[in-house]
Amino acid sequence: MVKLMKRLMLFAFILMLLLFCSYKINDIFFNEYNYQPPDSVETLITGSSVVTDGINPLWIQKSCNIALSQEPMSISYLKLKDLLTSPHNTVERVVLSFSLIETNPEFDDVFNESRENSVEMFTRVSFLREEVPFKFFEPYDPSRLDYYEVYLRNRIFPAWPLIVNSIGDDSLSFPHIGGFNDHDEFNTRKVIIEDRDYRKISSKYFDPSQKNSFVSKTTSQYLDSIVHLTENLDVDLFLVGMPMHVELYDEVPPFIIEFFYSKAEEVTSHKRVFFWDFSRGLKSHKLFKDHLHLRRSGADSISKMINDSILQYSAMDEEIKWTSLSPD
Repeated sequence: MVKLMKRLMLFAFILMLLLFCSYKINDIFFNEYNYQPPDSVETLITGSSVVTDGINPLWIQKSCNIALSQEPMSISYLKLKDLLTSPHNTVERVVLSFSLIETNPEFDDVFNESRENSVEMFTRVSFLREEVPFKFFEPYDPSRLDYYEVYLRNRIFPAWPLIVNSIGDDSLSFPHIGGFNDHDEFNTRKVIIEDRDYRKISSKYFDPSQKNSFVSKTTSQYLDSIVHLTENLDVDLFLVGMPMHVELYDEVPPFIIEFFYSKAEEVTSHKRVFFWDFSRGLKSHKLFKDHLHLRRSGADSISKMINDSILQYSAMDEEIKWTSLSPD
């Protein structure tokens, strides 16, 4: 029995030593082989699926799109903090989606609505350079088990995506970095939206009976955090209200519209924060894949307008903080 205990203790010691070495080696890969925008990038674009489908960096000078579907504002904050505080950072401005759909309180549940979703979100965060403690996520009331399982798998066990990236393969993989979904219109399933019941669709995203919990608390909280982050780093922040179909916009309850624009007005009171409101900016059904997400032609249209706004920014009066686009 004593001999068995000694062997078990030796095994446990060797295992802990290997895991400690793996953890330290991972630090090297997280810092040396993690995602960093190319040196030429001056404009960083991020947000949720309305950005992955809606902003094409090909039309925005010196830019890259790192948005991911379902990305809550808290992960946008963590990603931006990770990239903007890097010693190799060359980013001068951030384009961030602050859209009506992102006021939906469902964004408060992304870490706890299902185990699959929880693991996905923790996985994205686990590939940032700096470890994020569980305490950061407490406002979401997440699962500790999911957090520590992902932490063990990606921070302590070998970080295989980054190890593969270190080999120099052209197809690099970063679980926390997304990009523009370049859907060719000729290969995209056509969605007929002309005769939809937009009042019913609106109630799915904006429940008029839930006035006490009608907006995402974490979206508002972490938008403030992003404002302070970019302000402290002398980076311009351009918030974009991504378009939804006009007929859907017109069914959004007035108190949600009021909150949305009051929040936009609040954050644009900061010196280097601007708001481009395209919420009701596109009417043509041909520009949308559905009532919220754009086709390639719609994405190109919005992206060109964003690029024009960036080019005009250097010449315009800083007091002009708000730009709205009327329906096409």
